Amino acid sequence: MPHTSSSNYLRIMLTACCIFWMLDASLCAAEDTSILWENRNGKRQVDYLSWDAYPDDPFIKAVRQLPLVEPTTGMSMVWVPGGCYQMGDAKPGKQNDAPAHKVCVDGFWLGQFEVTQAEWQSVMGNNPSHFVNPKNPVENVSWNDTQRFIAKLNGKSGGKYRLPTEAEWEFAARAGATTTYWWGDDLGQNNANCLGCGSSWDGKSPAPAGSFSPNAYGLYDLAGNVWEWTHDTYTADAYARHAKRNPVCTEQSNRRVYRGGSWYNGPDSVRTSKREANRPEKHYRNVGFRLARSQ
Repeated sequence: MPHTSSSNYLRIMLTACCIFWMLDASLCAAEDTSILWENRNGKRQVDYLSWDAYPDDPFIKAVRQLPLVEPTTGMSMVWVPGGCYQMGDAKPGKQNDAPAHKVCVDGFWLGQFEVTQAEWQSVMGNNPSHFVNPKNPVENVSWNDTQRFIAKLNGKSGGKYRLPTEAEWEFAARAGATTTYWWGDDLGQNNANCLGCGSSWDGKSPAPAGSFSPNAYGLYDLAGNVWEWTHDTYTADAYARHAKRNPVCTEQSNRRVYRGGSWYNGPDSVRTSKREANRPEKHYRNVGFRLARSQ
């Protein structure tokens, strides 16, 4: 997992301590999918895969502000609250990202960072990456490779990890923004790693995960660095036929969607609405992924 500074670690620990002190509560593991909350009124077990059943619970609200740590790899997951947004791009010349349309997604967990080479190695026992650095995102992996990783990780951890859907990915990447990039309409300098983004890695290689500022949800590298595989199959008219709630394209197709742009591609690739796709058996040194998990 990317390095967390001692000051950030202390801040996180102090925040957690304050939360539990205010609630007069203690937390311990009950089983893989639940937590046990104990306060002066006794114990209550809460399944953290069904937290929406407790929308006003102060404990649940507090815990959702903290990352969920996957135990096998140490990968941190951030809670992305559900909501509705305008998906796609209505600008001329962006036919692949059109039509812009309103969709809604339920809340879900998403990897705070792209899956790193160290995390891949801890599960698969190898490193397929071209640019070898344990802190870098794993790349040179196909969509089929991601499915093997997920199956093995879920087998080890008992989890229910998966790739995000295309709609989930864009919702998380926007983090409430309606602009071209999550930080605004101007590319600026050093906001991401792409060819022409103004970083020291532009056009050369991926950067270590978490090298740029996070978006409003606390998620890193959703623009640039490496493209990220999503669950969806690709069809050119998918947006015209999307369901309004939790849309996902699973129609027969010989391509899968990836999103986010990369160090090798220009500024257009890091537009939040940008869609690309490739065959699921193909792997490239500028394509990786991050994990999602439902409640």
